Amino acid sequence: MIIGYNNLIGLSRQDAVILRRLCIGHTRLTHSYHLNRKDRPQCSHCDCALTVKHVILDRDYYRATRQRFFNVFTLKGLFDTVSACDVLGFIRDIGLYRLI
Repeated sequence: MIIGYNNLIGLSRQDAVILRRLCIGHTRLTHSYHLNRKDRPQCSHCDCALTVKHVILDRDYYRATRQRFFNVFTLKGLFDTVSACDVLGFIRDIGLYRLI
């Protein structure tokens, strides 16, 4: 099943919510600072803004894991061509499933 903007039938509600949050780029990990009245979070390894794109596609720390699940370079490519199971597997493997 490709994520895109299609219906996410067959996934649990939690999986569908996580994928939708990733698609729009608003997750607890990257946007909770708004609710907590704190500064925008920074990547602990790269010292740059913590965004969905950075975590999924740019962070070198996850390169080997990322290559096991997919090999795309843009979020559009990720959500248009990579299966939902592979994206969720990657998020689980890097330990961010509960933080999204």
